[in-house]
Amino acid sequence: PLKPQDNIHRVLSLWDEQDGGKSYFNYVLFLWEGFFYLLARINIPSYISMKILIIALYISGFVCTYFLYLLLFRDTKYGDRKTAFLAAIIFTLNPVAVLIVTGTVSLYGFPILFFFLIKYLDTKNVLYSIPFAFFLNLSFFPDFPQAKLFIVFIFATFFLLVLYCMLRGIKAKTLIVPLILLMFVSFMLNAFLLVPFLNDTMGEKGLYQYFTQNVIVYEGNADLHTATLSYIPRFFNANLVDKDSGLGHFLGNGFFNLWTFFLQFLAILSPFFIIKKKEKRVIYLFLTAFIFFVFIAKGANPPFGELYRWMVYHVPIAKLFRTTANVIVGGAIFYSIPVTITLYYLSKKWKAFFVLFLMVHLIIFYPVYTGVKLENVFDMTLHQKGITLPSEYFSMGNLLDGGDKDGKILILPPNDGYVGKNWGYNGQSLIKWLTSKPLFLSSNRITEHLDTSSANELCFFTSLNNVRYFLREKDARGINV
Repeated sequence: PLKPQDNIHRVLSLWDEQDGGKSYFNYVLFLWEGFFYLLARINIPSYISMKILIIALYISGFVCTYFLYLLLFRDTKYGDRKTAFLAAIIFTLNPVAVLIVTGTVSLYGFPILFFFLIKYLDTKNVLYSIPFAFFLNLSFFPDFPQAKLFIVFIFATFFLLVLYCMLRGIKAKTLIVPLILLMFVSFMLNAFLLVPFLNDTMGEKGLYQYFTQNVIVYEGNADLHTATLSYIPRFFNANLVDKDSGLGHFLGNGFFNLWTFFLQFLAILSPFFIIKKKEKRVIYLFLTAFIFFVFIAKGANPPFGELYRWMVYHVPIAKLFRTTANVIVGGAIFYSIPVTITLYYLSKKWKAFFVLFLMVHLIIFYPVYTGVKLENVFDMTLHQKGITLPSEYFSMGNLLDGGDKDGKILILPPNDGYVGKNWGYNGQSLIKWLTSKPLFLSSNRITEHLDTSSANELCFFTSLNNVRYFLREKDARGINV
């Protein structure tokens, strides 16, 4: 948002396009977008706010992974601070953070939520359920009514609870009452969001049927444009980035690819260092969870691609996973800990290995600190780290907001929310972020009608719809004015 203090209610989240926005709550958006709103109130630009958010996510993911590791492995030989620090480094700097859009909250929601969950189960202090419910909302509810990542979190939580029982040496039935209480508190604290969601999903609107039965899955292939590699054990997906872009060069770098396979080799190697059967079973479960999420993330590609095709094509709820790449966020924590266990044993045998590994790991992930260049869809020879908005956009926003008269804005040519600009931008429409005035969302049919209407018909149409401004976008790609 260029002016989030005026446009916070225009964030395209929740069910704003469902049933004319009847299930749309501005106060929910304030919860989700309030970070940008508050910084905007003290005149911090939104692109700076985004950088602050990304850094905050990295720090939160690192800190919570560190303490989660110490909680999980307390009273074990692995539960020292040095090893916890290494686990936090591996989680924070892993290929998932590059594959998924930088700043994706859900990825870092896993260690945050897992930390509060384990803390609650250890102490039985119900107060820990409050931050759990809050971060559950921030991490996964903004994706509703598409509940894919929320279901991924439920799967990941199941694996974590089994691991917790094995590490603590307790029976699963002892967790039933605490978990019921946690679910009750989480539901009640988020009832303002979950009740209308369940009503929309299970009620007359039938969103459940839409997302599980009326979704095109392309003969079981799902959306193969998000899973084009023959196999994705290293978290990547070649189609997410252009191979000629700066990010594409980074992901295609031979040293980086070799390092990602080396990290997976370390993860697979972890059980061979362990002698005790109980500890082996714990590590095997970590690896099973990791492979489970890799299986979903790789989609219809081999191995076992036909099993995925059958499930997506015949099992209604599986259609939620017709696009699969970002499912891998659920496996990041389960991947990081086996790597850490292997490094723990290697550093015991060779003390210099820890320092050497850490140095190489920090060097290889240099694009995380320096920023990767983006693909420029208009000039493939030019790659840049961002796009500068023309100053005319800001002056137009000020001009529109400076008018005292109320009225809607009709944008020409019409767009469906995504536009291409001849100065290199391709993405969501920028106009709605320029002004606090309401927009009249037109369509091609209406535009064609306007082109053939008389002056009287135009006056009647604009008056009826309270349209005061016609805004012609001269920089729209392929439009000659």
